[in-house]
Amino acid sequence: MKVVFSGTFQAGYRNLSKSDQVRVDKAIRLLAAKEPKKPFHPGLRAKRVQGTSDIWEATATMRIRLTFQMYRETLYLRVVGDHDKTLGRP
Repeated sequence: MKVVFSGTFQAGYRNLSKSDQVRVDKAIRLLAAKEPKKPFHPGLRAKRVQGTSDIWEATATMRIRLTFQMYRETLYLRVVGDHDKTLGRP
């Protein structure tokens, strides 16, 4: 699956600690490996962002969330960072 990083995602990623970046990298690998018509890896705790139809959130750590969209064979990574800030502007 092709992975596309938004500028907002890249900036948020750079602001994370190295250990959080490692956890986000793992979450991205799990998202990118998802097969069509199969559920997300349970460790991601992926679900739709409330009030949206096509934006999803996933857990990298209990504090760090990332939002994304999937379209055909492309994973669009939107925002990453602390839980409340990330979900405030998915």
